[in-house]
Amino acid sequence: MQQQAHNTHGEQDAGSQTAEQQSTTLTSMDLEGDEDEYEQPAPTHIFYLLYASSLLSAWGDRMWEFAVPIILTKIFTDSILPASIFPFVTQLACILFGPLLGRAVDKLDRRYIINASLVTQNTCVGLCSLLLYFIMPYHGDSAPFTEDPVFFTLFALFNIGGSLAALASMAESIAVGRDWVVVLAGVDSEALASANAMLTRISLLCKMG
Repeated sequence: MQQQAHNTHGEQDAGSQTAEQQSTTLTSMDLEGDEDEYEQPAPTHIFYLLYASSLLSAWGDRMWEFAVPIILTKIFTDSILPASIFPFVTQLACILFGPLLGRAVDKLDRRYIINASLVTQNTCVGLCSLLLYFIMPYHGDSAPFTEDPVFFTLFALFNIGGSLAALASMAESIAVGRDWVVVLAGVDSEALASANAMLTRISLLCKMG
């Protein structure tokens, strides 16, 4: 009886080891399948969709950056100070908070970053447009920064909204460049280099336009 029980336990142990080996083999096959899935670059039309999205986003950003100073110079005809403050403040915000933003993008989920940045950017641009509407009645030779506290508050909020929109645009660019392009290219270094070069061309073309 003891020998039979010993044999039964031995068969159970052997069966358990076989099941574990099969499970390990299936897991390894699944991981290899996932790795093979990311080894090949995405289809060409996926890259074209990414380029089109980047073009529209970059073009909208450059148009906004170009239009705001022109509108401010139309409102305040004899002073370029308001038109100079807005781009200075937005770029300063990117310089100061850019490193913190990059670390946040690395830690958080990329999809969440993309969605949050798009919502933040569009909301801030809409609020800036509304604030600009309330700034337009102060049309004159120069901006009444010291004479009118209401104007000062409106202009300060306008610059804060523009800075937040610029930071959101930066977060979107970082998330796309660090994650989406790498995943789409897979292990193909030529595809990765080509995609990064195309995104850089799109950004430079929009700045020139």
